[in-house]
Amino acid sequence: MSSKTTNDLEAAMGRALDEIEARILARYPTATFEVARGDDPPGMYVTVMVDVDDTTEVLDLVTDRLLELQIDERLPLYVVPIHTPERIERAIGDQSARRLSA
Repeated sequence: MSSKTTNDLEAAMGRALDEIEARILARYPTATFEVARGDDPPGMYVTVMVDVDDTTEVLDLVTDRLLELQIDERLPLYVVPIHTPERIERAIGDQSARRLSA
């Protein structure tokens, strides 16, 4: 692969990352992102930490565009939404409280 092709791919991936992050931030302004290369399948993975009950809401915002990027533009970009640590702690606390009251 030539460096021009590699540079073009990196630039396209950068624009795609910016677009996906902007879509998510428009709906969830406190979301945070971590981007890393992954191997299964190979590509760029955006881990989105967001405080929502159901993380599939985040995917609903970007799924159509991700498919366009993956299929039409051949950009291996994936989004993995996760709960915030505070959300996880609340869920564990709620679960413990339910067990105690049962």
